[in-house]
Amino acid sequence: MAKDAELERLKAAQDTAFKRKQDAYDKQESAWKARAAARETMNGAFEAKQRAYDVQQRSWEDLSRLRDREGPRIEQLNRLQEQAYQNMKDSFDQATSAHNNRDGAAAAMYARQGHEYKAESQRHVTERRGIISTLKGEADRHATLKPAFDAAKDRFNAAKREHDRAKAVHERAQAEFKTAKANFDKAAKDFKARLEVLKKETGKRNEDKRSIAEKAGVPYQYRDKVYVSKGANGITNIYFGGVGEPNGPGHAHYVMDASGKVTYKREPFDPHGNENFVRDAELTRRLGDAGLALFRRDRSAAGPRSTQYHDGTVTVKVKSGYNRKTNSIATDLIIIDRSASPDEHLHLILDELDGTVLFEEWRKNH
Repeated sequence: MAKDAELERLKAAQDTAFKRKQDAYDKQESAWKARAAARETMNGAFEAKQRAYDVQQRSWEDLSRLRDREGPRIEQLNRLQEQAYQNMKDSFDQATSAHNNRDGAAAAMYARQGHEYKAESQRHVTERRGIISTLKGEADRHATLKPAFDAAKDRFNAAKREHDRAKAVHERAQAEFKTAKANFDKAAKDFKARLEVLKKETGKRNEDKRSIAEKAGVPYQYRDKVYVSKGANGITNIYFGGVGEPNGPGHAHYVMDASGKVTYKREPFDPHGNENFVRDAELTRRLGDAGLALFRRDRSAAGPRSTQYHDGTVTVKVKSGYNRKTNSIATDLIIIDRSASPDEHLHLILDELDGTVLFEEWRKNH
């Protein structure tokens, strides 16, 4: 296939889009790893916050149960203490009245009762203070748990903010990758469409060349690999059988005039000379001279095959371009391993678009 500027432009655009897609994919993967790590940290902080909450909640429940249990007792003690206080006050008032009436026995009795009520009131106060102290101690212990919960809550909130940030970064990277992938898919589609057009055009040209080769009498085994050059004067030059290319070293050369008559015929590796001209009384001199001139003008050498790898034992030679036999852009590889197979090499042809093996054969080394 001849070089096509539009195909080359589309191939470059596809390569650029592919690199951008890969870069976007790598960025997306990196963002996902950061997001996953942030999520793991957030989950750990949440669990720690929940544990601190559970500890605080259990403490609050214990304190509430204690308050529920002891609250009525405190109220009862308040009532009993108040009643004992009033009884004490009444007894002392009666003792004072009896003393004033010079009733010593009654005064002593009421005074003794007053002291008993006073002691009773004091017992109620002491018990109530003990219960209140216990409740305060539990409340103080519960209060010490709040800072731990608040700290765990703050750590969770910070971890959640970091996770939300990492999530946003990842979602942006996802969107960028989707855009880059869509751009690459379009670039690949455009390149493939142009390649298909060129393949069809090349196929048509190959059919035309095969038809010309058949008309000129080119041997059957060469008809799929011919180089045809048409001049403005109607003369057609046909080359085939050369080394590496149809018009490579040792090629054959047929010439047809405008009427389709073969005027020059040299087979592969035959020498040049007048003996190759097909004699025609009227056209011999003119067409022969023109055919030779065109041959000399259009003749080209085979391109070199590039050695891509050599380590002293294994050699890999590569040549890329259009393969006429398979009608595709292909990479041609020669693989030589003299330690494994000293007399043969493997010849592979790969489709450059999708890597399909188009040709595989072992051949003798020259």
